[in-house]
Amino acid sequence: MICRPKILFTRRDESEKILESNSTNFASDTKAGQVLQTDLVADGSRPNINPISNSDASPLWLSTTRYFLISVTISLILFVIIWSLLREEGENETVWIPAAIALSMMSLAFAAREVVLRRARTRYLLLHEQFGSIAVKSRVRNKSEKKFTLEQNAAALNSIKRQADEANLALATAAKHLEVFEASQAYLVTAKSELQKIQAGSPRLPALRKGIKTVEILHRHHLLRWAEEETRRLMREASVIVLTNEKIKTSHRALETLDFALKFYPENQQLVDSRKAVQEFAVSARIAHYTESAEREAFKEHYRRAIDYYQDALFYLSRESLLLEESDLIKSQLEKEIEKLNLILSSKKGTRKKLSSKK
Repeated sequence: MICRPKILFTRRDESEKILESNSTNFASDTKAGQVLQTDLVADGSRPNINPISNSDASPLWLSTTRYFLISVTISLILFVIIWSLLREEGENETVWIPAAIALSMMSLAFAAREVVLRRARTRYLLLHEQFGSIAVKSRVRNKSEKKFTLEQNAAALNSIKRQADEANLALATAAKHLEVFEASQAYLVTAKSELQKIQAGSPRLPALRKGIKTVEILHRHHLLRWAEEETRRLMREASVIVLTNEKIKTSHRALETLDFALKFYPENQQLVDSRKAVQEFAVSARIAHYTESAEREAFKEHYRRAIDYYQDALFYLSRESLLLEESDLIKSQLEKEIEKLNLILSSKKGTRKKLSSKK
């Protein structure tokens, strides 16, 4: 019988005691809800940046008065020339038709010129506005790169502490611990990058160092709590699922949870042991599936199919043998079942040969 391993997670209250001892060190501030947010301007007002407007740009719009005067003159001259030439040839009744056609073609050429110029002007203005918006964004970015003030630091710490208190309640879900971890991660990234810019002797230096030290404790504590509770929930679901594929998928989700936590704390033995236990569960579930299928086929006297299932179980066990402590025992049991079924098949073949020879 293949046993399902247990998740080796134990709760630790040491970080909670450290949290309580450090709770008085958090600075109070009225901006507790604003975590790691910096304004574009110190007084809170929007920066006075006027984008490049169409009126300031020099549009691509040529003067058309002289052009149309010349065009009308050329058209009339062309009309008169064609009309006079056709009249001299003796076509008095329809002499005006070719001349009018030539005049209309010239008019169409003038209209086409107007359309082309309007489109060119539109493209020019759009391109000009695009460059203006890029300049505005660069100015806003430069103004937004402000230092992380003491007030903002205190507000961020107060907000993280409030979230941590909510997550430590008895009815809190694993998602609450994940929120505290994400807020702590954002604070650590901002504070550590700010430390590289601070000069020696700045009053922000001790405050940021103290905040980083406190938040690192919360970061570790709530990430481990989230990984523990989320893994327990997923493994409870996997244990009651009937379909093997769904059971393995759920256990793999638990592995992803543990792998995420191990990226931050790879040396944590609690996470390492839990990951190994979840892997053992997934391997045991797959081998149990092959074994049950083989037993079902053997009961139906489909011995060849049963042997194939046992061989599939052996193949999978050989790939994951390092994950199971009792892999040698399981392997010997599977080999015995295969040998037993082969004996049954050989005996049946012998019986058939005897019967055929008698006939």
